[in-house]
Amino acid sequence: MTADPGRAALAPPAITRAGAPPRRLARARAIVSPARRWVSARGTATLTIIASCLAAVAVLVVRDPFALLPSRSASAAMPISAGMEARWGVRFTQIGTTADGGMVDVRYVVLDVDKAAALGSSPQDTPVLVEEGSKRIIFAVAIKSHAHDLHAGGRYYLLYRNTRGLLRAGSHVTITLAGNRLEHVTVLGTRAR
Repeated sequence: MTADPGRAALAPPAITRAGAPPRRLARARAIVSPARRWVSARGTATLTIIASCLAAVAVLVVRDPFALLPSRSASAAMPISAGMEARWGVRFTQIGTTADGGMVDVRYVVLDVDKAAALGSSPQDTPVLVEEGSKRIIFAVAIKSHAHDLHAGGRYYLLYRNTRGLLRAGSHVTITLAGNRLEHVTVLGTRAR
């Protein structure tokens, strides 16, 4: 039986380590089975979906760190101080721990731009947080969300250092601001395990 010369011409050349040119060897390594390509594509799609979900959660957390927490119950409603609103032109909306409990995030809404401009401009015009159980004070503001660009209805924040983890989720705080007091504010955040 003799070999068919036409068939031999169609067969791919044998690739050996010793005699194969580098180009042919590289091309042979690039050939991937269809099953392997499917697994690779599926893995890439899965990683893309996971990365997209993580990016969406990161955007939510950056925009509002408390967005993923359950909303306040009726028993933990945010108290209102008419005197503080009249004097300072702001309404405090929530207090919560953030940065793994190392910071306290105080949120407020501006009601009167002219009055609110003075908030935080000096140590006497900066809200002080008093933990109601121990009467210990938090007054070290680390970051303010605004400089000079306030808008009526705008939401702003103050970040305080939570020294030694004084405030935790469920703690009760009094906000004191130049003689005005807002008492029995419940601190939001995740509970320690």
